Amino acid sequence: FENHPAFTLGHLVSAAALTSKYLGGSYELNPEWENLFRRTGPGDPRKPEANTSLYPANEQLLEALTKQHKRVEGLILNLDKARFAEPTQWRFVEHMPTLGDLLFFIFFTHADIHLEQLSACLMDIGFSSSLVTFVCGSCEPCSNSTSNPRLNCSMSNSFQSIPIFAP
Repeated sequence: FENHPAFTLGHLVSAAALTSKYLGGSYELNPEWENLFRRTGPGDPRKPEANTSLYPANEQLLEALTKQHKRVEGLILNLDKARFAEPTQWRFVEHMPTLGDLLFFIFFTHADIHLEQLSACLMDIGFSSSLVTFVCGSCEPCSNSTSNPRLNCSMSNSFQSIPIFAP
């Protein structure tokens, strides 16, 4: 896979940092990760670094992704809804000209594309294709909590042990 799991997670971290900037927050990304994870999408000649020893550990990537998502969540919850109609300046402005268009792309399309890549990589090394398996490591529906199945699930931390650099 061109976008191997370590790159994919880090790229989602960098995308969340950039999303924070579009929402009026600061762009906060470990400077060492900048060149490792930034790509501008289709047509970008840069390819993910194949040498996986250059990538942060799984735990660091997941921690950074969680931190970035919390920052973006705070910004979006406090965003003046009128800003969704504001024009943006970015590579795909002719297709997605407003902040609302950009956010929809980032939150749904971009994230889904890369989560599917990650899922395909995990399936390639023997994990189930089930979303439940991807999220918590269990092939069975979780019955520990009716409002949030992951909240009290004994398997909820299993994903953190999935080997990102599997052979």
